[in-house]
Amino acid sequence: MFRIIIAMLITQNLLGCWFSAKNLGDRTELVVFANDLIQVANLVRDDKKPLVWLGLRNLEGAETSETRAIEDYVVASLVESGIDIVVSTDNDGRWSKEEIVGESDSIGYSIGGRLMEYGSRTYVRLFIVDENSMVVDSVFRGIYTTHVEDEVEERSRNSGIRRSDLPLDVDLHWIVLRNEGGIREPIVFEEGMVLQSGDQLQVRYRVSKDVKVYAFLFSNEGGIESLVSEDFMYSGLLHYGPTENGWIEMTDEDRVYTAYFLAGPILFEENKNEFVENLYELVDQGQVNEFTGLDKQDRLLVDFVSRAYESEISLNIIRGSEAISSTRQEVFVYSDGTRVQSYAEQLKGVPLIMRAVSFRVQ
Repeated sequence: MFRIIIAMLITQNLLGCWFSAKNLGDRTELVVFANDLIQVANLVRDDKKPLVWLGLRNLEGAETSETRAIEDYVVASLVESGIDIVVSTDNDGRWSKEEIVGESDSIGYSIGGRLMEYGSRTYVRLFIVDENSMVVDSVFRGIYTTHVEDEVEERSRNSGIRRSDLPLDVDLHWIVLRNEGGIREPIVFEEGMVLQSGDQLQVRYRVSKDVKVYAFLFSNEGGIESLVSEDFMYSGLLHYGPTENGWIEMTDEDRVYTAYFLAGPILFEENKNEFVENLYELVDQGQVNEFTGLDKQDRLLVDFVSRAYESEISLNIIRGSEAISSTRQEVFVYSDGTRVQSYAEQLKGVPLIMRAVSFRVQ
């Protein structure tokens, strides 16, 4: 049974103190957004039992600074609307991807929701579930993501810590498989190595805080292939590129590739297309040829990423032995039964991390 930490709102003063401690921002957009969302709770107004609040999570089932910010506004709106509400604390961990909301042992109605980002908007779907965990109603609303980001940033500023000032840790696995007599075997991936045509590459990684991630391959003939599309990634989760069971297969021979992995609060912003064009120019001008000119590639990347930051930042790209490997082994099992034992590279940086590995395919 979950514990109930707040009594029915006959004693609203107590709950009001709880919300005042949250330091809600004075953001009209978020207030209107929350008020729209809680309309789903109207059906329980005549119910004699309080509504149990289960929480908000992202699509991976995790709490984030964004889910917490929106949750505060939603619960505050529920309180101000006069709905009797209690808050579950036995449901404050991660939810599974398959669940609509977290588990509830309530003998009445419960409410919770999921958050997702798509394009320029952040969407929340709230669900009302009964004592049998059956959905009885739902509502789906969106708000511009910038409004949510402003709220999160303001909270970080008020706490004296800005997200971009915090150190970032990344555990990064480069997984390369080679088919040997019908059996896929992992091989070590390192600077200057030679891969064979048909070898397959994947990345797996965890980030220590919520940041954007982008990973790609760039060949000495000017081709770019995405390993991880530039997107916002949540901390604590194991992420994959290109997919959990997907790979980039090395098919073009006699080429030198550089695999780049970037993670940080801000990456290219609007500069990515111009960056790619400038990379192609380096190749066309003969400044990049196989392993020659890699330093120019790296400097170009540093320059374009630096543009996205308002203040000067010191950036460098981690190459070769600068990456330290973990002493803890992880085992990954793929859908075809392949098992891979791997030691993550433990990367550190402020405010972001850039890692590069160059190799030949023959």
